Amino acid sequence: MTEVEKTTTSADSETSEAGSQTGTTQAGAGSLYRSAGAEVTSDIGQAEAYVINLKKLVADELDHASNLRAIALQALQNAVTLQNRVQNLSVDHDSRLRNFAEGEVSRTVRHSDLAIDRQWNIDEVAMAAISAAIAQAVADAMRDVAKG
Repeated sequence: MTEVEKTTTSADSETSEAGSQTGTTQAGAGSLYRSAGAEVTSDIGQAEAYVINLKKLVADELDHASNLRAIALQALQNAVTLQNRVQNLSVDHDSRLRNFAEGEVSRTVRHSDLAIDRQWNIDEVAMAAISAAIAQAVADAMRDVAKG
């Protein structure tokens, strides 16, 4: 082998070693970004896959219409959740008011029944007062008869 051939052979082997190292690095990076099932066999193919996937990533991030749709959808979901919560609270409040009103109605009916009973029935206190008045009247009448 001549001196030139040795230099060329050693330069080729260094280039292939550097290429294999770069290929390993690119293969590792490319595998992160290429889609599943895509087979890339060369350094150039891996770099192209990386660039294509990077473009897709940037396009997805910069897709304002898609972001606005996602924000609008989230806002709509939040509004529906809030409306359902307000409706449930309203139903609970209405139920509590109805229960309170029914309790007050039954209490009012009981008071009314007691008042009617007292109007038509003589209770013990009234009976004692009437008995005392009758006894006083009888005693007064007996004194008047005895005097005169």
